[in-house]
Amino acid sequence: MPVFDLTPLTLGAKAQRRVVVKTFEMRWQVFVSALASLAAGLPLAMLLALAIGPAGLAAVPVCAVAAVWLFASQSSKGMQQTNFRTLADRAAYRAGQVKIAGLPFDPGMAYMSRLAAASARGR
Repeated sequence: MPVFDLTPLTLGAKAQRRVVVKTFEMRWQVFVSALASLAAGLPLAMLLALAIGPAGLAAVPVCAVAAVWLFASQSSKGMQQTNFRTLADRAAYRAGQVKIAGLPFDPGMAYMSRLAAASARGR
């Protein structure tokens, strides 16, 4: 009986799941980022409403749109990471410095070594 590895087929399915809220259908990632933006948007809206009046309540949809753009949408160029990751990488960029897995790499500290071809002697 053949056994198949379904991980490559099902791994991307989690990101593509849809959530239906009332009549809106959206990706799970968009739903979570919009819901999490309420935690930042509501206190900000209350402070702005006290300071400038009812116009301060516009902070809630502004925060929701900003959160969805930062955390749920991807850049159209390059590696197509989330916009937040693209902006963070751009801020961390230093000319003349190479990073591997987010850590600076110094070629002067590298050294050459030889790996053994096999663990047992050949005949």
